[in-house]
Amino acid sequence: QVHKVLSSKVKDRCRLVDVVKMKRAPETKLSIERAEAAVKPPLELYTYDINEEVVQAPEGHTIGRVMAGAEVTTEAILARGARFVFDVDQDIIAMQQGISVEFHSLWRKASRHYVNGIWSDAADIL
Repeated sequence: QVHKVLSSKVKDRCRLVDVVKMKRAPETKLSIERAEAAVKPPLELYTYDINEEVVQAPEGHTIGRVMAGAEVTTEAILARGARFVFDVDQDIIAMQQGISVEFHSLWRKASRHYVNGIWSDAADIL
């Protein structure tokens, strides 16, 4: 559910890794129509990739605190909300270095095939 409230820029950096279809547990035997209605909407599972290198915090920086760049203050970031943090926080930007837009584009194409059950095409893309 968190994915739905992210900014479009952050959503573009997330990867859909699976879709889970779940059924509600029936309390009694249901007719086919009622059983089909009991199926929950698919749950999409996402990941937010980070590079494998440990990002070193500069002197005096506390991990987990917003680290503004030279062009914006921490107060301005916090005032604009969590969506904006992903755009300008230097820790987050550093953790995403080396993860290309091309990789995300290929992944999205492959995941569409995967979710639709065309697994061989998904594997060929990646």
